Amino acid sequence: MYAAYLAAIEHQLNVSAGAAAVEGDPDDIQIASEAFVAFVIKLGQRYSESNHGIFRRQLSPVLFPAVVMLQRAGHGAAVFKDDPDQRDQIAACDASMASI
Repeated sequence: MYAAYLAAIEHQLNVSAGAAAVEGDPDDIQIASEAFVAFVIKLGQRYSESNHGIFRRQLSPVLFPAVVMLQRAGHGAAVFKDDPDQRDQIAACDASMASI
């Protein structure tokens, strides 16, 4: 499902996420770090620039898990914007992914 979300956002932003579903395993995604970091930075910018609540809610299921994954991989400083709304949602997402 996350791969489908990524594909939809890739199309919307016109940028590759650098991620693809692993053939034969629908729950696994192969991620190219450099491309994924660039994608998440652009996604975070679009999220921050938008005042449209529905659009922001549509970006959230991709943005916040992506930021958590990148933070856990040591790339958090590259993608984290010190925005109180984002900080709170990232923390909530991180807590919900604690057992993953």
